Amino acid sequence: MRCPICGGRTKVLDVREKQGKMKRRRECADCLTRFTTEEKVVMESLDEYLIRRLNNFRTL
Repeated sequence: MRCPICGGRTKVLDVREKQGKMKRRRECADCLTRFTTEEKVVMESLDEYLIRRLNNFRTL
């Protein structure tokens, strides 16, 4: 991912999962800015095969 301040490459410092969302703490290698991104899976946009695989994975 690119830094929203300078456009440099970022690295992930920490990952946390909470209520079906992934929060990633990131740091830019160039300007040392730290920021958080939040990711959420939207099931409507996934194809049927992938949804079945995700459901099977969760039951293991």
